[in-house]
Amino acid sequence: MSSTEHVPVLAQELIDLLQLEPQHIVVDLTLGRGGHAKLVIERLSKEGTFIGLDADITQIAALKSMGLINQTHTPQTHTESQARTVLLHSNFDKVGQVLKSLNIACVDRIYADLGLSSVQLLDEKRGFSFQSSTLDMRLDPSSPHTAEEVVNTLTEADLNEIFEQYGEEREASRIAEAIVTSRKTHPINTAKELSEIVRQAKRNHFKKVHPATQVFQALRIYVNDEFGTLKRMLQQIPQLLCAHGRFAIITFHSLEDRIVKNTFKQWEKDGICKRINKKVVSPQWSERKVNPRARSAHLRIIEKI
Repeated sequence: MSSTEHVPVLAQELIDLLQLEPQHIVVDLTLGRGGHAKLVIERLSKEGTFIGLDADITQIAALKSMGLINQTHTPQTHTESQARTVLLHSNFDKVGQVLKSLNIACVDRIYADLGLSSVQLLDEKRGFSFQSSTLDMRLDPSSPHTAEEVVNTLTEADLNEIFEQYGEEREASRIAEAIVTSRKTHPINTAKELSEIVRQAKRNHFKKVHPATQVFQALRIYVNDEFGTLKRMLQQIPQLLCAHGRFAIITFHSLEDRIVKNTFKQWEKDGICKRINKKVVSPQWSERKVNPRARSAHLRIIEKI
């Protein structure tokens, strides 16, 4: 596997737990490069419908150029065997509005993969990697605020709070102070600059993990309002699922997984849904060996009663 190839995480486990039927209406909330989507569409017939969303319009454009689908709005049958399929540029907290616009009252399956694609991580223009010559970090390039604006304009106290709350960074205070000190000399314009500032500010870090990992995570979450978006999306799921419909979600760090876990528990307590897997599903060693980015993935799934 090349370093630039995107491999969908927990793909077989997701497909197995979704228990797809050919006529199902399925929503992919995070299309990415279509790794999971292709596996799902293969299992749908012409009676089925696939709806894919992504906040990153460049991902939608790439999927079209790769020939997965050639239209964007009204679902329509393409061949005798292919499901009706639609791809839309939309953040997943707008899923309710999207389904309403398509005149769909409820769906059979919804799933989301909250990880970044390898393509996004390695894109110099996005600023997600530690060596990037930019400092953007927006999942939706049309969003107004970048990570560069955040690190150059927010107060030391605000930066400290972001690193603590969203990155669980133990040395948040030292790092925030170092950033404010550095930007007095000149603006911090690249991810490479920022990662070096963090590296020098930190006293302790695990050698196997880049010292700026938690800071970059925190900035990405803040810039994209990832937790707010996640919570708004989760609030809609029970109303969007048909009876016995299933919702699956793959998370990649403890904070977002905690939000999902607590939400599922509440739904179960309220008698709305039941958890299919009481114990979180994690990648097998064989998958982690081939795809190291899968090591922190957690899959949870519920079914509407």
